[in-house]
Amino acid sequence: GGGQFENKRTLWLNHEGNPALAEGFARPVGITLCSGGWGGEDDPIYSLRLMRDGWRMAQPATRVDLSRRDRDRIGISFLFHPAEIWQRDNPRPDIGARLRMIHHGYGERDARWNIVSHEIVAPDSETVPLGRTDWADWDRNGDLLYAKEGKLFRLSPQTRGIFDPGKSRELADFNGDRFQAIPPPDWAKTW
Repeated sequence: GGGQFENKRTLWLNHEGNPALAEGFARPVGITLCSGGWGGEDDPIYSLRLMRDGWRMAQPATRVDLSRRDRDRIGISFLFHPAEIWQRDNPRPDIGARLRMIHHGYGERDARWNIVSHEIVAPDSETVPLGRTDWADWDRNGDLLYAKEGKLFRLSPQTRGIFDPGKSRELADFNGDRFQAIPPPDWAKTW
């Protein structure tokens, strides 16, 4: 699933054909729904959103065809080798760092669906790994925001654009939160 607004009146959906809306919902007048007929879980909407937000593909992934036995043995449904790498420059040119998102595969047993890690490439080309992460991106002021192990962190650059993960500040811990289904109010079911 997923979708992305191309503009105020055009919505791209990651579904085949013209998808039915959930019961009680109506498509607004004047909105055009587009579909590339992909029907995939993430792409191409996910890649289009990354590019819109300033990410660029540094290395395309090559999917490893694993046998059922190997998938069961290592606990991963889809493995990439080499991994898919996206990168994004820090918005402050004076910091000069680059953020890399490394997508290792999908479908880890008893864990997150996306197997992702992030690393910072400092101006001197030193790589600072953040390890397994759920999400990371630059703040407009040049700080790094990232989610890991159910927590949200902020990491500010030190002198000369050097980032030290040991100096990350925890902003929020969501580990105690639990999902609760809340039906939308009637006013939110139409546009």
